[in-house]
Amino acid sequence: MDKYKTISAFNKWFSNIILKKLPFSIREKISQADKYHKKFDFEHFLKVFLYGIDNECESLREIDTAFVSPDLQQTMTLDAISHSQLSRELAQMDDEILWAIFAQLLEKTRSKIPVTKRNALYLVDSSTFSLNTTRYPWADFRSTKAGIKLHLKLCFMDKEHLYPDQFEVTNAVEHDDNHLEVFVNQPEATYIFDRGYIDYERLDEMEADGYFFVTRVKKNAKVHVLETYEPSQSKNILRDQMVVLGTQVYFTSRFAWSRFRMKKENNYALSPTVLM
Repeated sequence: MDKYKTISAFNKWFSNIILKKLPFSIREKISQADKYHKKFDFEHFLKVFLYGIDNECESLREIDTAFVSPDLQQTMTLDAISHSQLSRELAQMDDEILWAIFAQLLEKTRSKIPVTKRNALYLVDSSTFSLNTTRYPWADFRSTKAGIKLHLKLCFMDKEHLYPDQFEVTNAVEHDDNHLEVFVNQPEATYIFDRGYIDYERLDEMEADGYFFVTRVKKNAKVHVLETYEPSQSKNILRDQMVVLGTQVYFTSRFAWSRFRMKKENNYALSPTVLM
């Protein structure tokens, strides 16, 4: 626990959240909530849960147990916290407050490194989290379990500069392709997404509207080769072609289709005919 001393990397990270600069309505919500908490106010709540996330704690009990450390107690200005109290606080938390904090951090990040068409690369993907059907009956997933799905757009500039730009949470049964049009909202940016998001008509619309993208092609995709080019000098590029996708019901525009080597598998990637 040595890295969590009073003057620590954690506190420097937390200092980017400025509660006093949140919208007035959000500050009022925090003030009202703090009226009923003498020792464990909202700032304590936020620090404790950010600590749990940063340390990948698997349960509230694990966070509870961590407070045996004097260094952590000093950093959090708390002697102890019980997992039952954490559970109650989490259940009562107003998610509008957390949304406002996310928006504040996102605005601050964007202001440091403005997004341009040359550095705007967005990764779009989803992750599914299984839940107990008894406790979360509203989270439609499968007959034997419930679940939610996190749809995330990540802004990637380089290895040192990447951050979540936009996200949505839905029932796990929700299909990925319903959210692509929500996340693809900045022309001349480049988007990378998995084949679960593929919809032929939407790909054509994206290409016509000036969006650049790279995606994998589904295994059962009907591919019609128009031209074949000599592979580039890279040993990982196995094939370069110009193709259209679809059947007689609907054919896409012309797309560049490349086959490349990744680890032990051969993969195909689809992109517009012009990719900056």
